[in-house]
Amino acid sequence: MTKRIDFQRDPDTYRHWTVAYDGPVAWLTMDVDEEGGLFDGYLLKLNSYDLGVDIELNDIVQRMRFEHPEVKVVVMRSGKEKVFCAGANIRMLGGAAHSHKVNFCKFTNETRNGYEAAEAESGQKYIAAVKGSCAGGGYELALACNHIMLTDDSAAYSSNPGLGGSYDNVYASNRHRLGQMGCRRNRKVAGIVPEPSFLVPSIRNMKTTVQGTG
Repeated sequence: MTKRIDFQRDPDTYRHWTVAYDGPVAWLTMDVDEEGGLFDGYLLKLNSYDLGVDIELNDIVQRMRFEHPEVKVVVMRSGKEKVFCAGANIRMLGGAAHSHKVNFCKFTNETRNGYEAAEAESGQKYIAAVKGSCAGGGYELALACNHIMLTDDSAAYSSNPGLGGSYDNVYASNRHRLGQMGCRRNRKVAGIVPEPSFLVPSIRNMKTTVQGTG
């Protein structure tokens, strides 16, 4: 993995994310291109990610703040069936140099910290609409958000949080929730239980909800 990495992105060139703007609501969909890895030798299966996926996400978060100040709520969801995000790609990490791994973790952490900056400085809140499995670094994406909604009863979390990038995550305020996301009873304690069915349509009607409470 030795090649020049370009951190500049343009919305027209995104391979892994799509964004739809609807007034005060933005729909951020993660639909990773399996063959769109930044390097050769691995496939980005099950919405797993490498640095290239996060470079696009970082670009989206920054553009959301400075080019779309009208957005107040960002709903992050998966474009895949039965999976939200499988976390950092293991084969990518296995073939990476130590320096790349370190900088990869630093960049992903800073990107997720951008969610907090978006709320504090721009009044934009993020909602993770989790449908399907969520594991490893997928925790980071969900925990970086202000609210997590399990929009389908099939939504499940890995029983081994913290084995990957989540271990190094800097969200001290949310880290205690990692161990509470493994089983239904603990998710209830942490406030991450599946949403009642009557609340799920509120995601689809988020624009009305935001306007009514703004």
